[in-house]
Amino acid sequence: MKTLMIRIFKIVFPILLLLVIYMEGKKEIHTLRAGDLLLHIKSMMPSQIAGMLSIGIFAIGSMVLYDLLIIRYLNLPIPFAKQVKFGWISNTFNNVIGFGGFAGASLRGLFYKRYEKDLSRLISVIVWTTPLMLTGLSLLAWLPVTGIVSIKPLLETHSWLFFALSAIALYLPGYLIISRLSLAKKGVSLSKNDIILVVGMIGASLIEWLFASLTLFSVSYILKIPISYEHLLALFIAAAVAGAISLIPGGVGSFDLIMLIGFQLYGISSENALLVLIFYRLFYYIIPWIIGLVLASTEFVSQTKKIMFTTFAKTKKSLLWWESISVFPKSILYNVSHWALAALIFLSGLLLLLSAATPGILERLKVAENLLSSPLMNLSHQLSVTSGIILLILARSILHRVKPAYKLTFAVLIAGAVFTFSKGFDYEEALFLLFIAMLLKLSQHRFYRVSYPITVTSMFVEILLLIIVLTLYILVGFLNEPFLTLKVPAEIRDLFVLQPKELLISSLIGLVLAILLIIISYGFYKQRTIFQGKTILDIKQVEAFLKNYNGNALTHLIFLKDKQAFWNKTGHVLMMYRKMGDSLVVLGDPIGEPGEFRSAIEEFQLFADQYGLASVFYQIDKNNLSLYHETGYDFFKLGEEAYVDLNVFSLSGKKNASLRAVKNKFEREGFQFEMVSPPFSTSLLEELEHVSTEWLGGKKEKGFSLGFFDRDYIQLTPLAVLRDSEGQLKAFATIMPVYDNGESLSIDLMRHTSDTPNGTMDMLFLSILQHARDKGYRWFYLGMAPLSNVGQSRYSFVSEKIAALIYKHGNFVYQFKGIRKYKEKFRGRWEPKYLAYRNNLPMTMLQLSLLISKKRAKPGKEIVSPMQNGEK
Repeated sequence: MKTLMIRIFKIVFPILLLLVIYMEGKKEIHTLRAGDLLLHIKSMMPSQIAGMLSIGIFAIGSMVLYDLLIIRYLNLPIPFAKQVKFGWISNTFNNVIGFGGFAGASLRGLFYKRYEKDLSRLISVIVWTTPLMLTGLSLLAWLPVTGIVSIKPLLETHSWLFFALSAIALYLPGYLIISRLSLAKKGVSLSKNDIILVVGMIGASLIEWLFASLTLFSVSYILKIPISYEHLLALFIAAAVAGAISLIPGGVGSFDLIMLIGFQLYGISSENALLVLIFYRLFYYIIPWIIGLVLASTEFVSQTKKIMFTTFAKTKKSLLWWESISVFPKSILYNVSHWALAALIFLSGLLLLLSAATPGILERLKVAENLLSSPLMNLSHQLSVTSGIILLILARSILHRVKPAYKLTFAVLIAGAVFTFSKGFDYEEALFLLFIAMLLKLSQHRFYRVSYPITVTSMFVEILLLIIVLTLYILVGFLNEPFLTLKVPAEIRDLFVLQPKELLISSLIGLVLAILLIIISYGFYKQRTIFQGKTILDIKQVEAFLKNYNGNALTHLIFLKDKQAFWNKTGHVLMMYRKMGDSLVVLGDPIGEPGEFRSAIEEFQLFADQYGLASVFYQIDKNNLSLYHETGYDFFKLGEEAYVDLNVFSLSGKKNASLRAVKNKFEREGFQFEMVSPPFSTSLLEELEHVSTEWLGGKKEKGFSLGFFDRDYIQLTPLAVLRDSEGQLKAFATIMPVYDNGESLSIDLMRHTSDTPNGTMDMLFLSILQHARDKGYRWFYLGMAPLSNVGQSRYSFVSEKIAALIYKHGNFVYQFKGIRKYKEKFRGRWEPKYLAYRNNLPMTMLQLSLLISKKRAKPGKEIVSPMQNGEK
């Protein structure tokens, strides 16, 4: 309960605090003019950009002091260049992901573990030193608290900041006191090296926060914003404290709004204030982080997710305390760099659209008009919009590591750079796109998927997001139009200003062109999305396989040809599956060489992941649960499969009097049972189809785990038929081999006419069981019956209760709904059957219900079942 409350607090508190800050600062935000702001950004001189970039990189470089101190304390044999590299990656990720410090701590643990054998010592030092990284801000907080620097104007309207500043100011003394008491309680004292490390970390923290404030001041100075360092430092400290206590990653929103409000209190316009904050975020956070991404991509190539999880699992206890106060889930570390790459692709698309919706630099447009033709500039503008929309669409595929999307995205980034440059010499956007293209190229090893499924939910989200972005594109251009019309010379106004109607048309044309280009491009890869090679259903190969390996009660359903076959790399293990939604559903357990089952399951997982699909195993046996558990699956008990021991089955004795009575009754009335072997005559097949159609009563056939009427399929195995005294076919059942060397037998279809007397199916069952016993079979499988108590317990998980409802009212069974009553009649035994799934149980059950609800037979060659070669 306590853990749950902490988690809720971590989520709710930042949202509420950000909402409060926004409500207080919304008046200032509403005064912003997008046109002025965008013109300022596009009018920046290269020297100004270079100056701000240099200062930001130098400031971030100072944070490497943390790593130098920790590495020296641990005496790790890490080359100096590696120390700088590890420090840069850890600190830039920590800057963007949050002030909490867990991102940097986790990455340091990942990097240093290769040089430190004592992992417990390594983690304890990292956990011990990470809280010290906030002590520099704690020292600076004393400046406004004691009045050395003044934030009186800000406190007059936001008095709560004084209490926040006081709390952060007391952080360092509180940390030192608590640490001292904790060590004294354990009877431990700090060594000289310990003290040097603590003092050094506090000094490094102070340098970090001072350099961050100097970066902000330098940006203000370069942009000619009239504010002194003393006033800016006071505002910076207040804003940084607001960001730290908000628990929002990077202090985004809370820091910026306090700074925006503070700037305006000193007479600085909201446009200029926001311009300073944008460039501060860009050169102190975003660009250093992108550099960190490049460095991280080279560092992580040889390291896998599995290694990372294994390492942290060994030191989990050492991290429990830190995790309890951190908002950063460590699992994100393993994929955050790729997520960031996808976000940058999306940002690139957004940048192209905003660039197209906003004016270029006036001087550049005049030069462009002289060098390039107006039609070429207009075409480049339209193609720039198209490229932006394509990148927005492709960002999801980049996130899911789809290889064809990588190739197309790389081409569109290069093209987008060319188009945005040729429409008005916007070299800044072009260089940014080329840089992102370089990042994408460096990350090409990450892309391995052939495709990724498009679900209804994902499609809805993408369409909604695209509509929002295109609306923003039109809105930005529309709001700028009156402002630009007043300032742009009439002779180039047609090149410079887009009317609202033109914005709408360009967005629609861009959307259509983007969709067409993606469709054409993906057409070249269409064949790759079809399951080929080891998944082709080769009936002859299956037949040969079943002569050498045992099957199970579901194996014969592969001959329905509504499923595909998966062979492991040795060809010794076979699974039958079908795609449904975003899952590949395997029917039953793998069959073949038992010693290769686990590796085959892992191969299938990799195969499914190649297409962005989840893997699900339906109706698996209890004996193989450990295999699925070891490969990451959860379980849901579907029901129990009934089977009869034919060695003890008999109609004699007092207990079986009712069964004998049924059999005797039908024999007296002239009913005749017959086991017919294939090939069947056309007239018999027509009789069977007539009975089947009547039994269905207008309902659709099912499939996958349930057989359906198909003449080719029925011709494969013997058929049990029951006729009345007049020779009319009243009921039939198709026999299904189990492929276990004649040990077992089962049934598939069991159908009867609507006018059959009570007990007809009992008579058919009894006759089949007697026939199987006489032929020397040991076991007879009656099929699976759902459990009545699945998901009914008050302690069942909600997902299990929902899944149980879907299972109960879905399409999972129809011919075995009354099967449980045969348990006592035929002295049946029961074995549990399970569903192995990886996530979202209710959705998995829903997909299964849809999968089974309709047959999907595929045309194929004539097939011959091994049973035809000699049924007992």
